[in-house]
Amino acid sequence: RSRDREGMAWLNRAPGQKGKSDSGTQANKAPGRSNGGPWSLEHDQELWSVLGGEPRTASGSLSVAGGVGALVQQLAQRFGRTEMAIKERIAKELDDPNTKAYARLHG
Repeated sequence: RSRDREGMAWLNRAPGQKGKSDSGTQANKAPGRSNGGPWSLEHDQELWSVLGGEPRTASGSLSVAGGVGALVQQLAQRFGRTEMAIKERIAKELDDPNTKAYARLHG
């Protein structure tokens, strides 16, 4: 699927540099990192805006083909999490209508 890469300028933003998803809280004044703590709505929104429309494998996992793997790696660095944590957040929480994370994100 074609994507507007200009809309992902936050991936290259310098630590502490504000962007459209930064709320101004102390946690977001750090380089957007959560370091394994609870996922915030803002982080879920960023994950979904970048990866939500990307293809899934037959088993429902996020496909990392076609440059998606690099996006996952960048998001993992940004949020201080592993690449597996990023992929699992999408597949096991944000894609599943039976989870609280799905309800929070999708209303």
